[in-house]
Amino acid sequence: MMAMYLRHNLDFTSAEIRGVKADRSARESFGDNATGYVQVKREGALCIVKVRVTPEHKHGYIEEVEILQSHQKSATGKKSSLSAVGTSKKFVRVTDLGSSKSKELHPVDTSYLAEFLEICQEKEVGNIQLTNMFLPEKALSIHSLHVEHLSMTGGAPGNADDFIRYMRSRMTPDLCKVAEATTNQAGSDMWHRLRYGRITASKACAASKCKTIDGALVENIFGASFKPTNAMKRGVRLESEVLKVIKKTRQVLIKKCGLYLSNECPILGASPDAIAPTFVVEIKCPISDKTKATYINGSNLANKHFCQIQMHFIGLRRGLFCIAEPDFEQTKAVTEVWVKYDRAYCEDISQSCLTFWSQAIFARLNAI
Repeated sequence: MMAMYLRHNLDFTSAEIRGVKADRSARESFGDNATGYVQVKREGALCIVKVRVTPEHKHGYIEEVEILQSHQKSATGKKSSLSAVGTSKKFVRVTDLGSSKSKELHPVDTSYLAEFLEICQEKEVGNIQLTNMFLPEKALSIHSLHVEHLSMTGGAPGNADDFIRYMRSRMTPDLCKVAEATTNQAGSDMWHRLRYGRITASKACAASKCKTIDGALVENIFGASFKPTNAMKRGVRLESEVLKVIKKTRQVLIKKCGLYLSNECPILGASPDAIAPTFVVEIKCPISDKTKATYINGSNLANKHFCQIQMHFIGLRRGLFCIAEPDFEQTKAVTEVWVKYDRAYCEDISQSCLTFWSQAIFARLNAI
């Protein structure tokens, strides 16, 4: 263990300390490298071997030499061409290796893979790496769609409009119904994969106004990680508690949901905190009155775009925006504001997001 530490630690630069020479002398090819010219003389049963040691080893202190076996006496001319590289030869050309017979490659039979995947689907085997590579929902990933599009165009990226049209053709309405598969949201790998490169409802307003194509917003859309603040941790912790209060107040079935996608606008996505039969639910847990004012000021709701984009994707006409009081832990108080669907607003903000995505996100996809 100590020898390994001395050998790999860069603080010990001496070849002797690091054991470089000792390691070199233990190699199988040491005998060939350490000896130069060799002469053999036979007198009856007596065999005399005379060896000239290479300059690197000629100053070594030798007490006794015992020849156990003279090997490779006739193998010099039988060595492969590549075996000499690194000694007297520095490189070998491919033409010097000699000719080899070409073999005809038989076409690959993919029927076995198709049969295997069919059996896995019948037996509902979905927790192995191979089946994860062929999940139908994976075709909704912008990364996968971009790779497919590049393969179809011969590697030419084309323009954003062409790629968006391709996404619309691939993202069928049935395939877009991935909400159940991503109900766990942040705890779901699929949820993160499908959000990659997409502008979600929480970022729609910022994206519609953003003029910086290589800033923090772009990094965030591509999944850049950041250290959550205490306010963020509190919001995650209280979300389920706030939802219990809303269920009790409204006396209606409200359940968690996942990511909603639409082939009409494939670059957007929406992940409401919860959904009821006739409305979507968005929950915010501000840590102070000052933070609360950024969501609601009197009767004016500042961030109505959260619910608007979610209603637009899900097809509902009402949204319930819920703001937990800063002292929710003690009072359990929640301010509830109803939001009506505004189609013109959603279409306007979607178009602005589409422009930003074409200029910033699509350019970054091609650079990856």
